[in-house]
Amino acid sequence: KDSSVQTKPIPFTPSADTSILPIVTSQRDRFRQRNAELEEELRKQFQTISELRAEIRGLQSDNLKLYEKVRYMQSYRENSHSTLDPLPASSVSAPSASELSKYSARYEEAMNPFEAFRGREAARAYSNLNPFERGVFVLTRVILGNRRARNAFIVYAIALHVLVMFTLYECAVSSSAPVRTQP
Repeated sequence: KDSSVQTKPIPFTPSADTSILPIVTSQRDRFRQRNAELEEELRKQFQTISELRAEIRGLQSDNLKLYEKVRYMQSYRENSHSTLDPLPASSVSAPSASELSKYSARYEEAMNPFEAFRGREAARAYSNLNPFERGVFVLTRVILGNRRARNAFIVYAIALHVLVMFTLYECAVSSSAPVRTQP
């Protein structure tokens, strides 16, 4: 008798269906709520990561500027033989060589000798220009440096060309017409 009870399938009844539906619905709602919580947490994590990356970029640029200042002060100390030393030997915490070597490569990359030379040569060439040439140079840089100014200049040049062509055409037409003399 015991084996016949186990082999018999449980009949499907509408009351069994209604008892499972609330369970599945509540489980679905719990999953939706958990999914919303996880998405909010993920959004907060992405925001935190982007803020930290921006802070890292800022700190790296600050460190590079500080390294540049340290190099300047070291060169000033080496070149200065006066009694007023801008960096006294008894500083609170002098940076070690390992700390400075970290930024040395970045500093050297930033110090491109070709760019510095190009800047010096451009300044020298600009100083050798006469006032008229300087004015033309500044005007050219203003026009070429702004998109609207370039477009306005192109329209102006086209309008001048059209005006010159029209004037030449009118002169050519009027010169080919017979000239009337008044009696």
